Amino acid sequence: VGNQARTDPTQDLSIWRHAGESWKVTGVDVRRVDDSTVTLTVHADLPLVDAQYTMTYEVHEDGVIVVGAAYHPGARKLAMMPRFGLGLVVSPGLERLRWYGRGPAETYVDRAFERVGVYRSSVDAEWVEYSRPQENGNKVDVRWIELSNEEGIGLRAEGLPLLSVGARHVTTVDMEQAAYSYQLTRRPETYLNLDLGQMGVGGIDSWSRLATDFAVTIGSRSGMRQIPVPSRSFLVAAAAKESATNGSWVCE
Repeated sequence: VGNQARTDPTQDLSIWRHAGESWKVTGVDVRRVDDSTVTLTVHADLPLVDAQYTMTYEVHEDGVIVVGAAYHPGARKLAMMPRFGLGLVVSPGLERLRWYGRGPAETYVDRAFERVGVYRSSVDAEWVEYSRPQENGNKVDVRWIELSNEEGIGLRAEGLPLLSVGARHVTTVDMEQAAYSYQLTRRPETYLNLDLGQMGVGGIDSWSRLATDFAVTIGSRSGMRQIPVPSRSFLVAAAAKESATNGSWVCE
């Protein structure tokens, strides 16, 4: 949004805007791994981009859910994928934010200048004001992120291995439709992005040709490993098996 918009007609990224929303489920498989673990696999088509998408949910009896997403591109040539990630809608009240990654300022793949450490903040405090509402407040190289209430109860998402994350009280559509921040209505729930990655914010202008050095590569693979981490309430571990377009899950 905003600083990721470009005018080069050879790099029309708009097709990806609704790619995830177009998905059509083609099959669901359920498998009991053992007495305490069940795996749910959802297969789907993405007709808007002529591709396939697979999501896996490995549910453990202790509340841990390992989530995997895989994008399978078709033969059609498309503009580069601007973002691969999963969107989590978090229940109201989980305002405290803690993460192990780059910070405390916002970072992107081509703006990863902050030090890696453990940082504390709040969802509201991570909003970065620009001349008009746009993508902001992102954190890269995140090992894990926690959202909790005043009693310390909440959720923890852990990258397998790393995440690019952002949390705010407005949706992407909200930001696109507002010319100024005062026109935004704060929603009680939190919209948490858990991404394998998104394209860089670009150079010093908005009309130059897009640089592909910091693009999300379609069809690339990344080695993943599960790291069990205890949580006060429950943990969601997000894993990406291949580069993928937008998917989502809701956990309350």
